[in-house]
Amino acid sequence: VSPVQQSLNASSGLREKEISVAQTTAEEWIEQASDKFGQGDFRGAILDLNEAIKLDPQNATAYANRAGCRTTINDYDGAIADATRSIELDPNKALPYVNRAVARIYLKDYRGAVDDFNQAIKLGVPPTSLFVVYYSRGEARRLVGDLAGAIADCTKAIELNSKSGEAYDNRGLAYVDRGDTDHAINDFQKAAELFKERKDWRNYRAVLERLQSLRARTHSTRELSVEEVDQWVTYYYLNPEPAIVPQVIATFS
Repeated sequence: VSPVQQSLNASSGLREKEISVAQTTAEEWIEQASDKFGQGDFRGAILDLNEAIKLDPQNATAYANRAGCRTTINDYDGAIADATRSIELDPNKALPYVNRAVARIYLKDYRGAVDDFNQAIKLGVPPTSLFVVYYSRGEARRLVGDLAGAIADCTKAIELNSKSGEAYDNRGLAYVDRGDTDHAINDFQKAAELFKERKDWRNYRAVLERLQSLRARTHSTRELSVEEVDQWVTYYYLNPEPAIVPQVIATFS
């Protein structure tokens, strides 16, 4: 399982031709869908997974992966239905619980999301992706008012991956809800640094907006540094996109 943050490679139609050859087994369709998903062709991946399911209606992996695809195109009800079917077919895999949890967050079923993340952790999430599950469960816990649990989960995510801007950002949100402005500002500043480092401009903007809003709300007398002002001006000039929140990422096997 891995976080999905790749954009469609539209440089040529060659790759599309390479992964559009006729498939004969469900496993081949699933593999082709994974390639398309990695390129950002989520709808194409869904079509391939449809074919896999036609060939093997009992294939739990196909349903789990299609759930992840459906989440990325905002079909949250479809994602939950697919993830639930995958769990019915094989209740011992973590991925469908993760994908159902993410969809539930977007549908504001935060307690259901926490329960699914709990089960995913119990079943075993690959170490390289475990930090994503922890900071995502932290966001769900924050949204049900479990601020101590949210902070603990995000702290665990940071221990697992100190480069996760999402973990710092989510922990900052929990600190805001708890009224701990100093810790919130520190976390948002670290998140902004990490997002900028990896050129994730949408999340970078979201964190800068939270920092500015928080300082305004608390009537902070601290002046922005010259570097911070430059960051704001440069960012808003080059990146007029809306911010995104919450920090949860759909996954794909």
